[in-house]
Amino acid sequence: MKISDIFSAVFQEALRLLADLIRFVVQPRSYFVALEAEDNLKLVRRFVFYWVMFEIVSYSILKAAFHSSKSFDQFAFLGIAMMDFVLALLLLPAFTLTALVMRKSFPLRTSMCYVLTFKVVYAIVPLLFYAFFLMTENYSLAILRAIVVFIFLLGNVLLFPILFATGVRKRIFAVLATLGGVALTIAVIVLEIRSESDPLAWNL
Repeated sequence: MKISDIFSAVFQEALRLLADLIRFVVQPRSYFVALEAEDNLKLVRRFVFYWVMFEIVSYSILKAAFHSSKSFDQFAFLGIAMMDFVLALLLLPAFTLTALVMRKSFPLRTSMCYVLTFKVVYAIVPLLFYAFFLMTENYSLAILRAIVVFIFLLGNVLLFPILFATGVRKRIFAVLATLGGVALTIAVIVLEIRSESDPLAWNL
């Protein structure tokens, strides 16, 4: 096989994966039906590609926002990228709980695919508002960014149960299950922070 054929195949696969992100926005159910047919190895390759592309775009946006500022450290960005990945998984337990309640096949896998896809597709929007604020120092943009971040978080929490549950009652129940899982996750994190900062916090 020629090198040109290899590059052509890789390029076509990259275009297909990027087109799937558009399908997630337009027809999210169809997107997840397609993912269910993929084996685990293909899923790993898919999301490695998505995450690398997301971090490249994020890096480019922030680099442009900081211009040539020395305060922008490439090595620090790598640490932020790793932390960004960990933070994206914070809601994974809540979504997995909801998937179990809805009796989804492979609840953890479904939840992981949702969390990573939503992050890659929609997290660019609040990042752009942050970059515009850095470039203009217009505090109205900072307020807009806060609103966009709130919408991003709310949409992240609500879309999952609405997407996978069918019928009004099931969707309401799924939303409540998700909100309960999110509340439980936040409570565990808060208690863990308190216990780390104050060993006597558990006695309060």
